[in-house]
Amino acid sequence: MDQSNLTENPDHIKNIHFKSNEEINKQEDVGDTPNEKDIHFKFDLNAFKSELFGTSSEYWSPTEVDDGLLFNEIELIYDDEKKLSNDNKKGTPCSYTNGISQVTSNPGHCSILDQLPVKNIIHDIPTSRKKCKCGQKLESIGSEQSDKVDFIPPQINVIRHIYLKYRCSKCNDSEIKIASSTPQFLSNEVADVGMLAYLFVSKFLKGIPFSRFGNIFSKYGFGISKTNLSNYAISSYKRLKYLENDFWKELYTSNYLQITETPVQFIQKERLTNTTQPYLYVLRGINRGKPIIRFYYIQNQNKEAISEKLKYYKGIIQTKGIYTFDALTEENSKIANSCCWGYFRKMFSEILTTDEKHEGATKIIQFIDEIYEIEDKTKHLSREERKLYRQTVSRRVIDKIFDTIDRKTFNNPSNQLYTQAIQLLNSHTNQLLVFMDHPELPLDTSLAENDLRPFANENEHWLFTENSEGAETSTFFYSLLETAKANGYDPDSYLKNLCLKVQSGETPKLFQVD
Repeated sequence: MDQSNLTENPDHIKNIHFKSNEEINKQEDVGDTPNEKDIHFKFDLNAFKSELFGTSSEYWSPTEVDDGLLFNEIELIYDDEKKLSNDNKKGTPCSYTNGISQVTSNPGHCSILDQLPVKNIIHDIPTSRKKCKCGQKLESIGSEQSDKVDFIPPQINVIRHIYLKYRCSKCNDSEIKIASSTPQFLSNEVADVGMLAYLFVSKFLKGIPFSRFGNIFSKYGFGISKTNLSNYAISSYKRLKYLENDFWKELYTSNYLQITETPVQFIQKERLTNTTQPYLYVLRGINRGKPIIRFYYIQNQNKEAISEKLKYYKGIIQTKGIYTFDALTEENSKIANSCCWGYFRKMFSEILTTDEKHEGATKIIQFIDEIYEIEDKTKHLSREERKLYRQTVSRRVIDKIFDTIDRKTFNNPSNQLYTQAIQLLNSHTNQLLVFMDHPELPLDTSLAENDLRPFANENEHWLFTENSEGAETSTFFYSLLETAKANGYDPDSYLKNLCLKVQSGETPKLFQVD
């Protein structure tokens, strides 16, 4: 351990002797006494029983298995996008001309029934244009119309855009003039922005799969397919994709980034190789007091991909586990690596699940809890006051942790897991002390882990395929809506306002949707 990097390290901390792996191995070679072997055997047996028979809520019911590929809906349809695009060229779905419904027979399109309430919006041409070149006043000859489905829970309406047409009754070959069409967010789809916001918030924040919306919408008088809904998400992502750069710019200027990850499953397992296990990363930062949450999909656990994405970042990276991003935190790098105190607390807590009377683990947990209590008491303090509190009061508690390690760890090890936990604590001391010089840095990565929890829980069954394009669509909407929610926005209103601004030709940034 590089002791020179420790902040205001007291002499008795610097004098702690951290044994190397070689020294530990030599000690282990001496051999255990029969009593020690019995202790190790009982501990390993209890750990095995806890792992095998411990309570778990992560299972799928038969209904969930049938329903199950929830997160994969958009990815599955992505390969059919070209087919859907070709179908759309044949005509606008659910279009109306001169009052006659022309609903296409394509199964990907929806069918609107006549009993739905209709809200008419009349589009007229200016008065100055209602005159023929010959001087005759134009007479109305009807209209053309297109329908959009809006969804205002618990209301659902058809917003009918009626474009008035005019022609001169005197001139047989006069030009027909029609009101200009208004821009639409998805011009070739029937869904309006209110319906899109409802769909995406329901799926990505509330976990309602697109496959269930067929039953939901049928109660309101019309049917719509999962294929159609997935295509809405793909098309919407294309219009909002410019925000990707805004996400990364906000992350690059954050004081710190919390990074955590979880493996996600392939649907088509026969196409899975040893090198293509997909992973989902969460990067959580804060800029100008605004949290930024970015989900990032990688087709294998390739930290180099994250390193490449963050090569312009200058700040602190906080990870939940024991690893570091070496490519980012090398000696000459401007990035510091901070570890998660919560991870180490959990590691010692797991020892107590099999040996509840373990003295060393109990003491270390008590000390870590004391550090958390100090943090709770200093939340209202200024940055400088909190920093001073950490470097004095919290530091004294940390001294006790290392004093406990120095006296008890290797002289009388009670079990192998405890010894391993102490080794890891020793090897990551520098990373655990980073928080003392940075009052804005949390003790742990719990916020980022909470963002990731729906994916890590198999009961939520968020699954991917090898289709990275579809995964990009899904992770984008998760990032957008979770960031909006974390900043106090109503996700439904936020997404609707964002789409309306884009529809009108604007390109608002993440926090410019009000």
